[in-house]
Amino acid sequence: MLRTIIIEDEPQAARLLESMLRDAARPAEILDICRDLPSGVDAIRKHKPDLVFLDIELPMHRGIDILDFLKPEEIGFQIVFTTAYQDYALKAFEMSATDYLLKPIDETKLGLAVEKAFRMKDIRLSERLQALEANLRKNDMQRLVLPVTNGYEVVQLDRILFMRADGSYTEIHTTDTKPLVISKNLKYFEQVLAGNPTFLRTHRSYMVNIRYVKRVTRTDGGQVEMSNHAALPVSEKRIQVITDALRRL
Repeated sequence: MLRTIIIEDEPQAARLLESMLRDAARPAEILDICRDLPSGVDAIRKHKPDLVFLDIELPMHRGIDILDFLKPEEIGFQIVFTTAYQDYALKAFEMSATDYLLKPIDETKLGLAVEKAFRMKDIRLSERLQALEANLRKNDMQRLVLPVTNGYEVVQLDRILFMRADGSYTEIHTTDTKPLVISKNLKYFEQVLAGNPTFLRTHRSYMVNIRYVKRVTRTDGGQVEMSNHAALPVSEKRIQVITDALRRL
């Protein structure tokens, strides 16, 4: 049973969430229900919960402002944000690998969120929160949080050269490190980065950061040469798309 705190300023929403959590397939022990972030932080320090449900919009403070109250080493719990946000903000959550539930909360999705929190209760959250904060405060997303074997790695988008599909995995090549093998398929990253004009699918197995494309040729059916000299295939129908995107840079 996960020891849980709810931070929610709407009493009716808090009571409904409490009821849903008590009736979930993996019931939660509700330690406290708080109406604002300062009292929620006090409850966290007192009870040291496993899980916190945190409304992103609270009186005086946003939920993400929890980073202003707690040191990274104090964040030894999982967070599921509850939000009425749409579009841009949801993309920030997804890119930061941070769990959220869209209001009104769906019972099935709540159960999945609790189960995921249970599985991940020993993985620290602070890096994902910092990435989420950075993405929410910018007009354009700048960081991507990637699940790796022993936790998560935060990567600046402008350091990613290209991504290569490897079955249900994706190999991510950056300017800084050896390739990262991530347990998400390329379609996942295509959806997460949808709307970002610098990342384009060039082939069923590749997505590139066009800022690192040096040359586009029709050699061997179509290729892009990257700044690290990697020659990647481009499907015939994508050559013009890549060329047009390069002209717009």
